[in-house]
Amino acid sequence: MIRLSAVTKVYDAGGAEVRALNGIDLAIAAGEYVAVMGPSGSGKTTLMDIMGCLSRPTEGSYEFEGERVDALDDYGLARLRGERIGFVFQAFNLLPRLTALENVELPLLYRRVTHRQRQARARELRATITPHEVAAVMPKLYPEETLRAVLRERLTADELKLVT
Repeated sequence: MIRLSAVTKVYDAGGAEVRALNGIDLAIAAGEYVAVMGPSGSGKTTLMDIMGCLSRPTEGSYEFEGERVDALDDYGLARLRGERIGFVFQAFNLLPRLTALENVELPLLYRRVTHRQRQARARELRATITPHEVAAVMPKLYPEETLRAVLRERLTADELKLVT
């Protein structure tokens, strides 16, 4: 599903070259879970940015489901991000003014899914979260609106291929 070959990322920091990644080779199969770990400044965020199509490698190649990502133009990268990649941010990035269901609908809005279809899909996903799961994750928070449940639903709303 994901293949990085000799991926390097170099930043220009005021005339000094900063090599954030140096010749990374990585293969991740469909359905495989991978943790990227390392000390601060080791290139974790740079790697995730490249895999999430937020940044391009300076050198090397990146394939996603057999498609050469490093050869895509900006429109192609945006399409790939919007259709097949989901992002989990440390602060969740849920919108507090939206209900849990509206937060679940949000990625579908960006894909131009109709309002009626978004609502139906969000309700369908909401029904898959059991009270037991909600209580196990965050027992002291509002059981109907926990961040984890909303986040899980949001990620599955589009049946995404990669979650970074």
